[in-house]
Amino acid sequence: MKKARKLLSAGLAVAIAASVFGGVSFQVHAAGATAGTPYSSTGTYDVAVPHVIINQVYGGYNSSKDKITNNPDGTFSITYKDKGQACSNSFIELYNPTSADVNLNGWSVQYATSPYYPTNQPTAVQNGQWAVLPLTGTIKAHSSYLIRGAATGSTAVAPGFGLDLTGMAADQDWNMPINTKGLAVALMSNTTQLTANSDPFDNTAHAPAAAGYVDMIGVNGNDGTTTSPTNEIISAYEGDVTNSQSKQKAIRRMDFADTDNNATVDDASGNQAYDTQIIGYNTSDQNFLNWARPRCGADGAWSASEEPNPVETTTLSSTAINCLTNSFGSDPRTTHTFTWEMPASVTSGLVRISKSGDMSNAKTYAAAATSSDSGTANTFRVTATGLTAGTTYYYTAENGGVTSNVYSFTTEDQTVNSFSFLHISDTQADVQTDTTGAKLSYSTWGNAISTVLKQYKPDFLFETGDIVDQANSEDQWRWFFGAAQDALGDCPYLPVIGNHDQSTAYPATAFREHFTVPNACTDANVTPGTTYSFDYGAAHFVVLDSEDKGDGFAAQHAWADADMAKTKQPFIIVALHRGMYGGSGISDTFTAFGDLLDKYSVSLVLQGHDHAYIRTKSMKSNNGNPIPATDGTGTISLETGGSGSKQDNAPTLQDYMDTVATPNAPCYSLITVTNSQIQVHTVTVQNATNPTADSPATVEPLQTSAKDINPTDAQIDFTINAPAARQNLGADNTTSSGNGDDSGSSTSSGNANTSATSGSSGSSTVSGSSAVSASSASNPYTGTSGDPTAAAVFALSGLGALVVLMVAKKRSGAVGKK
Repeated sequence: MKKARKLLSAGLAVAIAASVFGGVSFQVHAAGATAGTPYSSTGTYDVAVPHVIINQVYGGYNSSKDKITNNPDGTFSITYKDKGQACSNSFIELYNPTSADVNLNGWSVQYATSPYYPTNQPTAVQNGQWAVLPLTGTIKAHSSYLIRGAATGSTAVAPGFGLDLTGMAADQDWNMPINTKGLAVALMSNTTQLTANSDPFDNTAHAPAAAGYVDMIGVNGNDGTTTSPTNEIISAYEGDVTNSQSKQKAIRRMDFADTDNNATVDDASGNQAYDTQIIGYNTSDQNFLNWARPRCGADGAWSASEEPNPVETTTLSSTAINCLTNSFGSDPRTTHTFTWEMPASVTSGLVRISKSGDMSNAKTYAAAATSSDSGTANTFRVTATGLTAGTTYYYTAENGGVTSNVYSFTTEDQTVNSFSFLHISDTQADVQTDTTGAKLSYSTWGNAISTVLKQYKPDFLFETGDIVDQANSEDQWRWFFGAAQDALGDCPYLPVIGNHDQSTAYPATAFREHFTVPNACTDANVTPGTTYSFDYGAAHFVVLDSEDKGDGFAAQHAWADADMAKTKQPFIIVALHRGMYGGSGISDTFTAFGDLLDKYSVSLVLQGHDHAYIRTKSMKSNNGNPIPATDGTGTISLETGGSGSKQDNAPTLQDYMDTVATPNAPCYSLITVTNSQIQVHTVTVQNATNPTADSPATVEPLQTSAKDINPTDAQIDFTINAPAARQNLGADNTTSSGNGDDSGSSTSSGNANTSATSGSSGSSTVSGSSAVSASSASNPYTGTSGDPTAAAVFALSGLGALVVLMVAKKRSGAVGKK
């Protein structure tokens, strides 16, 4: 199981820090110590001494979109262009855990930004400078001191959503636009400006490097990009740093702890005593917002309290099957899984499977039930085994007298010359239904996927993360499933976890309750049920968790290395949410996994996160120095775009990008895999927000429906030929396990995924040596009956028990959710 979240009381935190750093002593103050600082009476630095801390920082200024105009006198104005910030203002919150008031006169807060669009920053922080805010007044014992920064947009956040600081009291205002992609904030007991591009904390000596040092928090942008001008990496921090900041997320100390390590649980290695957690303010849950919000002096003394449970405004139906998905089991030819939810009062269930649509002669498979983390639901899982390859089955899920619609699925055929799947991504939204387009709604996703499936008949659906917007909102999960229940009942669905589905504060609990995945990684440092692989036809699919950082990245790399070494398939397709080559630059996932792309001749990486169409050139990892593969033998990364109502403009075309576009509508890629070629055809669904009989939703090629395509003459549809390095490896496309008697078994195996249906779409077999080519010719993408191939037999990991062995959701600390 993933390592437990270390929640530390202030006393325990400083004790651990003292132990970790061996009671080191550093003379940074003159003899004697200033009240509220981490120094002994002799002036020796000691983080275990109770002292004023930086408790929370939020930056909402997006220098890639908003525009700063700097004036000669040092003032500036901001033209706001970005949208979606979760807080109306940037802010810095200090906290005094000591039992005495501390006079802050003569102290300062100093702020430095990452080099993220560095020329579009206030003059005061350009070229690595630290901006200085002299503090005034007193921070009372066990109380906060709030510094309200510049506004994050031309209007406050939407009523009832996020955090509006415009009407809150603050101890000090600072018209400073704090960056949303990498920042450092230092607390000093003097007002001497820190040296530009310096780190006031020495991470080798574990001690301050500047006189008057009290505390610091540093955080990188959540994409972890290092290329200019999108470099999100900060150079000043304590101990270690997390790649987690965005316009929706603040970084906050855990239970007022200061361990001289700014990592979170997902970034820390080994037994590091990390002290930060990420809070997502992109929520309408008022209980959570009231708990997580920064305090000020007027709020008085306060202490850590248990994080409240998410508010559920919806309830599971007791007269209908809820949140039903179907997916592959250990072998798509012979096993199939089913997962659904019912109210906690319902304790038994089953699935009936028949070869006839009238459900005659159906076989019964008992379901295993586990209680949800919230205690309000039971999750039911069935794994049917002994199925016959290439056979269409019909099924119902049942609980007592409650029965689902009759749905169908088709097992993978014994031999597959061609199959197709839909690449989906970022279906996240805010509300269940909105026909005006003013709010992001799950009904748009439901309308879009049902429209696409009327035209194409893919073998499965494959979504690369951000399924919902708030990982811990059961309302949103229910809206996601409810909007597309027929599609998810009939078409197998394989999920990839995104940064909105998992965070350092919320370890993919709901994701793991709703899905069952095949062949999952079982390393203790990887979140269960988020990293897995499977074979279908001529392709081997590898799914990675871009949010499981630190030890998680290392463990996933080792697992993926071993997994890919075993496959003989002509194509390897990798999927993860935050791509290695993203819209903002080359990310931390490239550093973590990029070498495997070259080592195993990966043909295609599928990704999400940017809500726009992005296709890279054929790229070589080149030992960490990525370069285009001029002979086409590298890896193509594809981001199809948002498949629901969340849409963004295409990013600036970067050196590694071949084509970018703004879909401006739900976007899907139909990907067809033959024994020698991958064909990609991308479409949008127009009028999916409010389709009517007179104005229905329609499927249009992205080539003609995109708001813009860059370069303007680029071809959206493309093909990838099988890499020469993966030819003649001995892939077995005819071996089958289990053939015929349909004798099935029911097990409670792990975290779920949905499965495949119908036939495959058009194919053209082209021989080649791993070149990629654009294709403007029409493709026969209507659903023809396909003939799927499977090459390996997998064991479905027994993760069902892990649903009840998850990391505890509640935490006794001043921490929050992503």
